Amino acid sequence: MSNPPSYLHRASLIGGERDFVAHGNRLACHAGGSFRAIVYAEMRRIRVTRIVASRHLPSHWRCVVTPKRGRGMTFTSLHIESAKAPVEDRAQAMQAFTAELLQRAARKNPSIDFVSGKPLLICLLWLAAYLALLGFIGLGAYIFVIALLGTQAIISSILAFLAGAGLVAATAIPLLGWVRNNWPARFDPLAGTPQS
Repeated sequence: MSNPPSYLHRASLIGGERDFVAHGNRLACHAGGSFRAIVYAEMRRIRVTRIVASRHLPSHWRCVVTPKRGRGMTFTSLHIESAKAPVEDRAQAMQAFTAELLQRAARKNPSIDFVSGKPLLICLLWLAAYLALLGFIGLGAYIFVIALLGTQAIISSILAFLAGAGLVAATAIPLLGWVRNNWPARFDPLAGTPQS
């Protein structure tokens, strides 16, 4: 009988490596001398998210397993070996492991909520912040053009409006890309895993 699929990574400099194993009836985590497991029947949600690169971390994948009761499990495609070594992205190994975990969990518990993307509340908060920022950008461009050309000419109002609208449209393109990539969506693991 073949060994169950596993995924090994170190999430931070604090703590050691964690070995996640997708058994036939549970997800187990071995970390040093400790052991935790969540049986598939007790899982409520599995969220798979693609995290964009930041100043400190490269882009990576994150999987969060939430049980009906108790503490969940989180693992990412990032592996941190030491403070001096660069952060290693183990996306290929993690995606292979996650695909197998999702299929095993879906077969044992079809009621699990399989979700890709960020939580809806976070998306709505970021969307509200972006829209407020776009409003300030448009208003600022309008005021700048009016101050530059004066308020007497009708053309200055038209140019100010066009400048504000153009700047808002240009800055809205990244917002629309972010919404498309991060908006939560349900998926069926037996039909395929979510893609980036």
